[in-house]
Amino acid sequence: MAGFTSRLFRANSGRHFANPWRHLVLTIVTPAGNQNLVTLETVKAALGIAGSADDASLTFLIGQASSMIATHCGRVFIKEVVNETFRPTSPGFKAALMLSRYPVFAIASVTERGLTLAASGYAFDQASGVLERIYGDRAGCWSGACVVAYTGGYGPDGIPVPADLQGAAIALVDHLRRRAGSNPMVRSSEIAGIGSNTYEVPSTAIPEFITCSIEPYRALPIG
Repeated sequence: MAGFTSRLFRANSGRHFANPWRHLVLTIVTPAGNQNLVTLETVKAALGIAGSADDASLTFLIGQASSMIATHCGRVFIKEVVNETFRPTSPGFKAALMLSRYPVFAIASVTERGLTLAASGYAFDQASGVLERIYGDRAGCWSGACVVAYTGGYGPDGIPVPADLQGAAIALVDHLRRRAGSNPMVRSSEIAGIGSNTYEVPSTAIPEFITCSIEPYRALPIG
Protein backbone atom coordinates (compact mmCIF):
# COMPACT_ATOMS: atom_id res chain seq x y z
CA MET A 1 0.00 0.00 0.00
CA ALA A 2 1.53 3.31 -1.06
CA GLY A 3 0.58 6.95 -1.14
CA PHE A 4 -0.27 7.50 2.53
CA THR A 5 1.03 10.40 4.61
CA SER A 6 2.37 9.10 7.89
CA ARG A 7 1.17 10.75 11.08
CA LEU A 8 4.74 10.57 12.35
CA PHE A 9 6.02 12.10 9.13
CA ARG A 10 3.55 15.01 9.25
CA ALA A 11 4.15 15.73 12.92
CA ASN A 12 7.91 15.81 12.73
CA SER A 13 8.59 17.58 9.43
CA GLY A 14 10.79 14.92 7.86
CA ARG A 15 12.76 11.99 9.23
CA HIS A 16 14.18 13.62 12.38
CA PHE A 17 12.48 12.01 15.36
CA ALA A 18 13.04 9.33 17.99
CA ASN A 19 12.94 5.87 16.49
CA PRO A 20 12.97 2.73 18.68
CA TRP A 21 13.94 0.57 15.70
CA ARG A 22 17.57 -0.11 14.98
CA HIS A 23 18.74 -0.65 11.41
CA LEU A 24 21.05 -3.67 11.42
CA VAL A 25 21.96 -4.68 7.89
CA LEU A 26 21.44 -3.31 4.41
CA THR A 27 22.34 -5.70 1.60
CA ILE A 28 22.52 -4.46 -1.99
CA VAL A 29 20.84 -7.03 -4.23
CA THR A 30 21.06 -5.16 -7.54
CA PRO A 31 23.56 -2.27 -7.53
CA ALA A 32 23.26 0.77 -9.75
CA GLY A 33 25.59 0.99 -12.73
CA ASN A 34 26.85 4.31 -11.33
CA GLN A 35 25.77 6.92 -8.81
CA ASN A 36 25.76 9.89 -11.18
CA LEU A 37 23.06 12.48 -10.54
CA VAL A 38 23.17 13.86 -14.07
CA THR A 39 24.10 12.57 -17.52
CA LEU A 40 27.02 13.68 -19.66
CA GLU A 41 24.61 14.92 -22.34
CA THR A 42 22.72 17.08 -19.85
CA VAL A 43 25.92 18.62 -18.48
CA LYS A 44 27.25 19.43 -21.96
CA ALA A 45 23.96 21.02 -22.99
CA ALA A 46 23.76 23.10 -19.80
CA LEU A 47 27.37 24.31 -20.04
CA GLY A 48 27.29 24.85 -23.81
CA ILE A 49 30.03 22.31 -24.54
CA ALA A 50 30.12 20.88 -28.07
CA GLY A 51 32.07 17.94 -29.44
CA SER A 52 33.56 15.01 -27.54
CA ALA A 53 37.04 16.31 -26.67
CA ASP A 54 36.08 16.96 -23.05
CA ASP A 55 33.89 13.87 -22.54
CA ALA A 56 36.41 11.93 -20.44
CA SER A 57 37.15 14.81 -18.09
CA LEU A 58 33.47 15.74 -17.78
CA THR A 59 32.54 12.13 -16.99
CA PHE A 60 35.19 12.12 -14.27
CA LEU A 61 33.84 15.36 -12.80
CA ILE A 62 30.22 14.19 -12.93
CA GLY A 63 31.18 11.19 -10.80
CA GLN A 64 33.18 13.38 -8.42
CA ALA A 65 30.42 15.99 -8.07
CA SER A 66 27.73 13.33 -7.56
CA SER A 67 29.83 11.63 -4.87
CA MET A 68 30.48 14.94 -3.08
CA ILE A 69 26.76 15.77 -3.02
CA ALA A 70 25.80 12.29 -1.81
CA THR A 71 28.42 12.46 0.96
CA HIS A 72 27.25 15.91 2.03
CA CYS A 73 23.64 14.72 2.15
CA GLY A 74 24.47 11.41 3.84
CA ARG A 75 22.46 9.46 1.27
CA VAL A 76 22.65 7.13 -1.69
CA PHE A 77 20.45 8.79 -4.31
CA ILE A 78 20.44 6.40 -7.27
CA LYS A 79 18.00 3.50 -7.46
CA GLU A 80 19.13 0.10 -6.21
CA VAL A 81 17.39 -3.09 -5.10
CA VAL A 82 18.16 -3.76 -1.43
CA ASN A 83 17.19 -5.84 1.59
CA GLU A 84 17.08 -3.91 4.87
CA THR A 85 16.81 -5.52 8.31
CA PHE A 86 15.45 -3.86 11.47
CA ARG A 87 15.16 -5.01 15.08
CA PRO A 88 13.25 -3.28 17.90
CA THR A 89 15.04 -1.81 20.89
CA SER A 90 11.76 -1.55 22.84
CA PRO A 91 9.00 -4.13 22.20
CA GLY A 92 5.45 -3.08 21.47
CA PHE A 93 6.27 0.55 20.67
CA LYS A 94 4.06 2.13 18.01
CA ALA A 95 6.66 3.18 15.50
CA ALA A 96 7.33 3.36 11.80
CA LEU A 97 10.35 1.90 10.06
CA MET A 98 12.57 4.43 8.31
CA LEU A 99 13.89 2.95 5.08
CA SER A 100 17.33 4.34 4.29
CA ARG A 101 16.91 4.32 0.50
CA TYR A 102 14.26 6.78 -0.59
CA PRO A 103 12.23 7.75 -2.53
CA VAL A 104 10.82 4.22 -2.45
CA PHE A 105 10.12 2.99 -5.97
CA ALA A 106 8.56 -0.35 -5.00
CA ILE A 107 8.40 -2.80 -2.10
CA ALA A 108 8.75 -6.45 -3.08
CA SER A 109 8.12 -7.97 0.36
CA VAL A 110 8.00 -7.26 4.08
CA THR A 111 8.58 -10.01 6.63
CA GLU A 112 7.86 -9.65 10.34
CA ARG A 113 9.16 -12.33 12.71
CA GLY A 114 9.85 -14.48 9.66
CA LEU A 115 6.31 -14.24 8.26
CA THR A 116 5.65 -12.49 4.94
CA LEU A 117 2.98 -9.80 5.22
CA ALA A 118 0.24 -9.22 2.68
CA ALA A 119 0.45 -5.88 0.88
CA SER A 120 -2.52 -4.72 2.95
CA GLY A 121 -0.46 -5.21 6.11
CA TYR A 122 1.78 -2.21 5.59
CA ALA A 123 1.78 1.24 4.02
CA PHE A 124 4.64 3.46 2.95
CA ASP A 125 5.28 7.06 2.04
CA GLN A 126 7.16 7.06 -1.26
CA ALA A 127 8.97 10.36 -0.76
CA SER A 128 10.24 9.84 2.80
CA GLY A 129 10.61 6.06 3.06
CA VAL A 130 8.39 5.89 6.17
CA LEU A 131 6.90 2.38 6.49
CA GLU A 132 3.97 1.73 8.85
CA ARG A 133 2.33 -1.50 10.01
CA ILE A 134 -1.37 -1.63 9.10
CA TYR A 135 -4.07 -3.68 10.84
CA GLY A 136 -7.31 -3.36 8.93
CA ASP A 137 -7.98 0.38 8.73
CA ARG A 138 -5.53 1.54 11.40
CA ALA A 139 -1.81 1.88 11.90
CA GLY A 140 -0.30 -0.29 14.62
CA CYS A 141 3.07 -1.34 15.94
CA TRP A 142 5.69 -3.65 14.54
CA SER A 143 6.04 -6.67 16.81
CA GLY A 144 9.46 -8.08 15.95
CA ALA A 145 12.41 -8.22 13.60
CA CYS A 146 11.56 -7.08 10.07
CA VAL A 147 13.21 -7.54 6.69
CA VAL A 148 12.13 -5.23 3.88
CA ALA A 149 13.00 -6.07 0.26
CA TYR A 150 12.54 -2.98 -1.86
CA THR A 151 13.79 -0.72 -4.62
CA GLY A 152 14.71 2.77 -3.53
CA GLY A 153 16.25 5.84 -5.11
CA TYR A 154 16.04 7.93 -8.25
CA GLY A 155 16.53 6.49 -11.72
CA PRO A 156 15.73 7.19 -15.38
CA ASP A 157 13.35 4.21 -15.53
CA GLY A 158 11.56 5.12 -12.32
CA ILE A 159 11.49 8.32 -10.29
CA PRO A 160 13.70 10.88 -12.08
CA VAL A 161 16.39 12.84 -10.25
CA PRO A 162 14.75 16.18 -9.29
CA ALA A 163 15.67 19.12 -11.48
CA ASP A 164 17.17 21.13 -8.62
CA LEU A 165 19.40 18.20 -7.60
CA GLN A 166 20.56 17.82 -11.21
CA GLY A 167 21.16 21.58 -11.32
CA ALA A 168 23.31 21.39 -8.20
CA ALA A 169 25.39 18.61 -9.77
CA ILE A 170 25.84 20.64 -12.97
CA ALA A 171 26.87 23.73 -10.98
CA LEU A 172 29.40 21.68 -9.00
CA VAL A 173 30.82 20.14 -12.18
CA ASP A 174 31.27 23.64 -13.59
CA HIS A 175 32.90 24.81 -10.35
CA LEU A 176 35.34 21.88 -10.25
CA ARG A 177 36.10 22.28 -13.94
CA ARG A 178 36.99 25.95 -13.55
CA ARG A 179 39.22 25.21 -10.55
CA ALA A 180 41.02 22.33 -12.20
CA GLY A 181 41.62 23.83 -15.62
CA SER A 182 40.96 22.09 -18.88
CA ASN A 183 41.62 18.54 -17.67
CA PRO A 184 40.82 17.63 -14.04
CA MET A 185 42.48 14.21 -14.38
CA VAL A 186 45.87 15.78 -15.15
CA ARG A 187 47.77 16.81 -12.02
CA SER A 188 51.03 17.91 -13.67
CA SER A 189 52.62 18.36 -17.09
CA GLU A 190 56.11 18.93 -18.43
CA ILE A 191 57.28 20.59 -21.63
CA ALA A 192 60.78 19.52 -22.66
CA GLY A 193 63.29 22.34 -22.38
CA ILE A 194 60.78 24.74 -20.85
CA GLY A 195 59.62 23.42 -17.49
CA SER A 196 56.74 21.75 -15.68
CA ASN A 197 53.44 22.77 -14.15
CA THR A 198 51.55 21.26 -11.22
CA TYR A 199 47.81 21.81 -11.21
CA GLU A 200 45.72 22.41 -8.13
CA VAL A 201 43.63 19.44 -7.02
CA PRO A 202 39.97 20.52 -6.88
CA SER A 203 38.74 21.42 -3.41
CA THR A 204 36.51 18.89 -1.70
CA ALA A 205 34.42 21.71 -0.24
CA ILE A 206 31.09 22.39 -1.93
CA PRO A 207 30.44 26.12 -2.46
CA GLU A 208 27.79 27.60 -0.19
CA PHE A 209 25.43 28.52 -3.03
CA ILE A 210 25.28 24.83 -3.96
CA THR A 211 24.94 23.48 -0.41
CA CYS A 212 21.93 25.76 0.07
CA SER A 213 20.19 24.17 -2.90
CA ILE A 214 20.81 20.58 -1.73
CA GLU A 215 20.02 21.14 1.96
CA PRO A 216 16.43 19.81 1.59
CA TYR A 217 17.90 16.47 0.44
CA ARG A 218 20.06 15.85 3.50
CA ALA A 219 19.26 12.73 5.50
CA LEU A 220 18.31 13.92 8.96
CA PRO A 221 19.35 11.86 11.99
CA ILE A 222 16.89 9.37 13.45
CA GLY A 223 17.04 8.62 17.11
